[in-house]
Amino acid sequence: MPFFSVVIASYNHARYVRRQVESILGQTFQDFEVVAVDDGSTDRTADILEEYAPRVRVIRQENRGVVEARMRGIRETTGEAVCFVDSDDWIEPRRLELQAAVFRRDPAVGLVYGDARIVDPEDRDLGLFSEIYRPWGGDVAVELLRRYCFVPAIAASFRRRFFEETGGFWGPGPLSDYLKWIEIAEVSRVVRQGEVLGAWRRHPGSVSLLADREKMYGDLVAALEELRGRWPALSARTGFASCERYARAWVAVGFGAARAGDFGKAREYFGRAVGTCPWMVHGWAGGLLSLPPASWVSRRVFGELHRLLFPWE
Repeated sequence: MPFFSVVIASYNHARYVRRQVESILGQTFQDFEVVAVDDGSTDRTADILEEYAPRVRVIRQENRGVVEARMRGIRETTGEAVCFVDSDDWIEPRRLELQAAVFRRDPAVGLVYGDARIVDPEDRDLGLFSEIYRPWGGDVAVELLRRYCFVPAIAASFRRRFFEETGGFWGPGPLSDYLKWIEIAEVSRVVRQGEVLGAWRRHPGSVSLLADREKMYGDLVAALEELRGRWPALSARTGFASCERYARAWVAVGFGAARAGDFGKAREYFGRAVGTCPWMVHGWAGGLLSLPPASWVSRRVFGELHRLLFPWE
């Protein structure tokens, strides 16, 4: 039985997948298995993956989304520790070595994560994940719930038994790993490593439309409410801080609406933020800026304010 299971969820990344696979196979720690679940790619991604057999076992399935691909990969593997490496990302040579050492030192550790480099589709460096999503210590489950996801999936590994203890992935696909990190942090120890352990490729325009932004943050609030219902002790420790989390979501939608020139919708969401968390100044400030004559301020100004308040977007 290998110590590590590396799960690749692949979909139409023929351009990037060789670098990704070679970054895995070139690890200094070699006690691992690799399973790639190709989620119905229509390009040559799956064919390229097959070239690395038998080091990489490829499973092809119809397109079902990244969550189903990752769950299939977990079911098909046996390692004590698991990590995901998406087919357009890559990992650093000592990633598995450093994280295996942490797991082996302390059986109570359920989640280990490091820093990640953010790159664009052309491999240009956009900075460090930690510079945008500042990591927080202490009660990690609470900090993740009340703030944002500061655990980059490309640099995170988890112990299988804690994943199974908390159940499989659930919730909207883009939020599933974030929700799972919170749950694993609730039942185990979390260790952060300062090293850059991987590269996460950021593709522009994924939530460029206002409707997409409304859905994304609406899904986020609903998922966090469900999470609090599943974990009453966590909800009690989080307390009123969760209201700030929800209000920040509505402020983000409000600024997105203002950037799009829809000041009526902006006022609606700023008002929702104030109603959720009256002491959050961002909601009041956004609401005032979206009222005439302040709303005559150019959309570019709202865009700059949005980048200042929400640098992770």
